[in-house]
Amino acid sequence: MKDPQIVAKKERPVAYKEIQVTLKEWGKANALFPEIFDWLKLQETPPAGPPFYQYMIIGDEENKFHLRAGVITSKLLVEDAEVKTMMIPSGKYVSYIHKGHPDKLSKSHQLILNWAEENGIELANSVNQLGTNWDGVYEFYLTDPAEEPDLNNWQIEINYLAK
Repeated sequence: MKDPQIVAKKERPVAYKEIQVTLKEWGKANALFPEIFDWLKLQETPPAGPPFYQYMIIGDEENKFHLRAGVITSKLLVEDAEVKTMMIPSGKYVSYIHKGHPDKLSKSHQLILNWAEENGIELANSVNQLGTNWDGVYEFYLTDPAEEPDLNNWQIEINYLAK
């Protein structure tokens, strides 16, 4: 496995929906993508990049993830009650390409956290009564499921915003 790297990223416009789910309820998060793609069609704006998840609070089987499911767009669109818009902030990110099944992503996330700690890189987060609030944790799904249905062959770019 190749080590994570520090990568400078420019800000990017996105359209997204927020949800809180456990791993057991993850199908509800996945179901947001067709809604976002349909909304983009109504805006006459095709996606300008891969779909992603942004994690604000990372959960597990019992504790809810607080996340955004979204898609990169070519410009910042006007949001409405259905879909929100924002800019992913520019900055330095610890970036890593996960190769394989999404069910194994937790190992890649742990690899990034360990690597950042070993290299003295402080990640953008804060801690409160709900746990750790992340300011910039993204998974970009680089593989199109229509072109590669085998989840074991997927590539997912994981990014953590560094302070």
